[in-house]
Amino acid sequence: HLNLHKTFCIPHGGGGPGVGPVAAKAHLAPFMPGDANKAAHEAGHGVAISASNFGSAGVLPISWA
Repeated sequence: HLNLHKTFCIPHGGGGPGVGPVAAKAHLAPFMPGDANKAAHEAGHGVAISASNFGSAGVLPISWA
């Protein structure tokens, strides 16, 4: 088995968790990752901050090229 997917294809997960939409019920909204560009008082009480507004979607055009 040659792990050529690491060189010639997209990463495991089809582009990573940042590519697909994230959905949650309204009662879970305070615990969703926040936006690093918002002020702390606007971001809510999320447990994490996303590193990028667009996730890792830049991986996909590389694999499509």
